[in-house]
Amino acid sequence: MKATNKIQALLLVILLANLISTGIHYWDNYVNFVRYPLPGWITQPGVYLAWFGLLPFGILGYWLYSRCKWWLAYGCLGLYALTGTTTLGHYFYAPIDHFSTQMNISMLSDGLVGYSLIAFIIWSALVRREWQSTLDSNNL
Repeated sequence: MKATNKIQALLLVILLANLISTGIHYWDNYVNFVRYPLPGWITQPGVYLAWFGLLPFGILGYWLYSRCKWWLAYGCLGLYALTGTTTLGHYFYAPIDHFSTQMNISMLSDGLVGYSLIAFIIWSALVRREWQSTLDSNNL
């Protein structure tokens, strides 16, 4: 059983929202690096390297999902979701009022789209149980 076009379209919208939001945030984090409190081991080049390093997992996750490779897709998509969810880690290093409005919007939207991708993975795996369709068709 293949993923339906509507479900794939939903995943694509969520991934595009992640791509846009994280692209904006990581670019701002790179350009304004000194304004973002971060752990000492994170470097300015590390910011964009992290984004470019995780991006292929989102693309591969979508490709695997469209080919019903459910668990591999979920793993790749979960790794890619880190681009958004880890952005909220800035708040461990400074309170919300330390950041500009634009920075807060960028970080909060990043968290929102990252967690929306995680919600999609959970919904697909535990509610829709798409992976079972592959098991059922293999047992015919």
